[in-house]
Amino acid sequence: MIPLSKGSLINKVFYLLSLLLAAYIIFGPSPVLERKAKREEGKEGLIEEDCQAPLVNTSKINKGLFKPLVEEKKEQPVKKPEVISVKKEKKPSPKPVPPKKKPTLRELSRGFSLIGIILSEGNFQAVIQERGGGRTYFLKQEDSINGVKIKEISRDKVILSYEEEELELGM
Repeated sequence: MIPLSKGSLINKVFYLLSLLLAAYIIFGPSPVLERKAKREEGKEGLIEEDCQAPLVNTSKINKGLFKPLVEEKKEQPVKKPEVISVKKEKKPSPKPVPPKKKPTLRELSRGFSLIGIILSEGNFQAVIQERGGGRTYFLKQEDSINGVKIKEISRDKVILSYEEEELELGM
């Protein structure tokens, strides 16, 4: 900012005029302030000027410039759907599936082999392995494997039970 004490008189006058002009441009009357003043005078609600859209002279617009990219098709009347009757064919009832035969104890134990019997703390344990290099089980009396129960273990044999059947595995 230029101090007013220095400079010629004409410069001081131009400086003050430029400040006044800037203040008028920034804070001078505007349409918004005029509408606000009209509202404060007693006219409540919207002023007629607020509701009017600006007028546009459409005769000067190049109408060929704005063409739709896709032409609209005329709507065709909707036809009533035809009713088609469908006859239901009777499907033959499925044949009853015979109940699956429960496996026998011999079938269930076919994959097992008795590897050995261990005496530990006065109780016997059977070492049974699945054939083909499968899992190895250390089983006590009353344990079960795949639903097959270990009924009895002695020094040289194991008695397996499944439902009402019993089978002896020996060394």
